[in-house]
Amino acid sequence: MTTMRSHYSKVNMPVFQSMGNHDYTFFRGSDNPLAADATSSTAQLKAQRKFEDTFGPVNYSFNRGSVHIVCMRNIIYDSATDNLDYHGGFTDEQYEWLLEDLAEVGKDKMVILCVHIPFCYSQDESMREVLVMLGRYRNATIFSGHTHFYRGVELKDYGIFEHVHSAVCGQWWWTNVENDGVPNGYNVYRIDGSGIKDAYFVGTNDAFSDRNCQMRI
Repeated sequence: MTTMRSHYSKVNMPVFQSMGNHDYTFFRGSDNPLAADATSSTAQLKAQRKFEDTFGPVNYSFNRGSVHIVCMRNIIYDSATDNLDYHGGFTDEQYEWLLEDLAEVGKDKMVILCVHIPFCYSQDESMREVLVMLGRYRNATIFSGHTHFYRGVELKDYGIFEHVHSAVCGQWWWTNVENDGVPNGYNVYRIDGSGIKDAYFVGTNDAFSDRNCQMRI
C-alpha cells in the first residue's frame, strides 16, 4: 500500500481511495492466523487499520459543487479461513454513519456513493437498506468496481443507476481490453450542476487512449 501511495503522490490531481477485497490479501495464510469473533475477524480490523494508516479513513465524504460524494468500505468477511470468503455489505455502524452524513445533504444535490462491491450483484440486506436511503435523492447514483468489465445497471426498485467500473489492469491481469471489449483504463465523467452530462473511457494503452476508441469487437 505504501508503494501505491508513493505512485499516487506523483499524479498531478487528487486521488481518493475506496477499500477493495484485494486490500485484505496481505493478511492471508497460516503465517498470520485469523481468529474470528461473533461480529468480525481480525482480518477485517488488521487490513482496515493498514489501509487507514496509508490512505485515510474507509468511510468519508466530501462536496464538489452540487455533488456530495461518499466513499465507503462495503466488504464483509464471512470467515477467517485462508480463502477469506467475503460478500458485499455494511455494518450497523456504517449504516448509522451514512444516515447522519446524508441528513446534512439537500435533496436537490447529486449524491454519488463510491464502493468496491457492486450493488447489482449483492443480495445483502444491509445493501438494500442503503439503496432505500439513497433512493430519497433524485440524482443519486453509485460508482462501484471489482469486475473486469463495465456494466451500467438501472436498479429500478430504488430509482438508482449504478456504474460498475472495470479493472484498470484489464482482463486477468494485464491486457489491452476488458472482457467486454472496452479499453482497460479509466472512466471519465463530466458533471454539470447535479447531473452527469458526459461519460467515456480513456485507455491506458496508446492505441486505446483516444476518445474515439470506446470498444473493440
